[in-house]
Amino acid sequence: DQWTREILYDPAITGVDFMDSMGYESIELSAQTYAVFRTEYDRRPIRQFQELRKRIVSEWLPSSGFVLADAPEIGVLNWWPEGGREHRYGEIWLPVQAATDA
Repeated sequence: DQWTREILYDPAITGVDFMDSMGYESIELSAQTYAVFRTEYDRRPIRQFQELRKRIVSEWLPSSGFVLADAPEIGVLNWWPEGGREHRYGEIWLPVQAATDA
């Protein structure tokens, strides 16, 4: 978001150049349709990512009428949601397109 780019990643404010020292880079994504899936609430939702990804590809995708599109897959960690640690969750955003458009 704008605050993160302007404040959190500004080395003049934080004293740390996150983009360089942590290997981050900014990219722009083209408009794309994404199917979004989320893990259960968990203190450590990262461990659910791999199993969720397997289930999406093996169970949901074949019967959905969609295919994977040529775009980045996005993983989102909601690490500090309201409700604290017990309400952390992750999201997997898969780029999709209608199977008839492929």
